[in-house]
Amino acid sequence: AGLRQPRSALIKSERTVDVGLKQIGNKFPLILKTARGTQGIGVIFVESEKNLIATMQLINKFDEHEGILIQEFIKTDYDARVMVFDGQVVAALKRPVLKGDFRSNISQGVDPIKLELTELEKSECIKAAKSVKGMWLGVDFIPSKNRETEKPYIIEINSSPGTGHINELNNINIHQIILKHFKNRENWR
Repeated sequence: AGLRQPRSALIKSERTVDVGLKQIGNKFPLILKTARGTQGIGVIFVESEKNLIATMQLINKFDEHEGILIQEFIKTDYDARVMVFDGQVVAALKRPVLKGDFRSNISQGVDPIKLELTELEKSECIKAAKSVKGMWLGVDFIPSKNRETEKPYIIEINSSPGTGHINELNNINIHQIILKHFKNRENWR
């Protein structure tokens, strides 16, 4: 969809690690994500190929069918969670990176802050939602250095986004917005 994303690769087994590493530029550190992670759990900072293989072995020991994604690591002070509903941005949060960590999940203890999005960030989040044909999504991104002119890095699209702090930081009631929309039976199609 023309979205800017961290270079990413799916890794099936230890035998294909080299292919995946080549796809993301053979650079460490990198981020490893399990396909079924949630709330920052299953997202791992990996500093070497040796750590990558050991982590994969551990994951595969418990579930040999678990999908493993590796992504280039992009250092940032915060990321954003943007709520997109029915093709419109309805709310946004700035999630600072935890001290001594690389993650920025609210469930891991981050105190979010209200975030004013640029028009470019809004349009990229809407484009991300449309690319997966989503009605109600959380789009997570790392901001670019120049937020007005450079596309953000879309790092994740959540089909079941948490709504903690959304209402109070955006002065909305997200639940009422959704219920009002679906009270109209024309919107069921």
